[in-house]
Amino acid sequence: MATLALAIALLAAVLHATWNFFLKESADRLATAALIVAFGGLIYLPWVYAVEGLPVGVWDHVVASAVIHAVYFIALVAAYDRVDFSVAYPIARGVAPALVALGGWLFLGDNIGLLATLVIGGIVVALIWLGWSPGAMAGLHWALITGVTIALYTVNDAAAVRESGQALAYTVTITVAGAVLLVPYAIGRSGAGTLVATWRARPAAILGAAALNIGAYALVLYAATLAPVGLVAAVRESSVVLGALAGIVILKEPFGRRRLVGAAAVAIGIVALGLI
Repeated sequence: MATLALAIALLAAVLHATWNFFLKESADRLATAALIVAFGGLIYLPWVYAVEGLPVGVWDHVVASAVIHAVYFIALVAAYDRVDFSVAYPIARGVAPALVALGGWLFLGDNIGLLATLVIGGIVVALIWLGWSPGAMAGLHWALITGVTIALYTVNDAAAVRESGQALAYTVTITVAGAVLLVPYAIGRSGAGTLVATWRARPAAILGAAALNIGAYALVLYAATLAPVGLVAAVRESSVVLGALAGIVILKEPFGRRRLVGAAAVAIGIVALGLI
């Protein structure tokens, strides 16, 4: 895997884990998710379009991605409402790399080779083992749905960015389009007053998470123009190591030793991918 693509995907992993941890420990996660998406578009919109302009020829991808991302946030919030962060986050992220690698092979013509396929398979197994516990079964399906949506939008968006060459402008565009769907849903479920109260309680943190959300995903899509999307997705999911550590150390969630061993196995797999 190209060194630059590996470094970019690892940076994206750190940014992603950071804003997801903020979402997990927020008081109203649906309202917070809606605000993160809405303000993310507003932060980047003016100067991105001034520099790059609207993405060209990929509006079918934009519409598909907006719908998938809205479902993703709804499923992610449902998973975080029911399951420990150090369980939901690794499982949601863990099922995605294998599906992304398959989608990249089927739809994007990526060929990652047998050795890389085996390493990705090992990472997926380690990620799921890291996050699974008997008490997690009640909300596990939401984490799995989240993982499927991750795979769908990653393959869709990688194709769009390879076609348009505008990773950041495309990411901002799908974020704005997703906000058009997610914000009304959040208002209908939580109420407009809840969104206003959530914003007033932590405006700086919401703006920070909004910036990290778009920045992390734009980096992933750019890395997918440099290396097969399946490899990028697998490295990006190293964020689960940070997610497991945050859940164990900060949120005091159980099964610490098991999850640390799983995180170490993921880290070894990421290093292996970087050497292939």
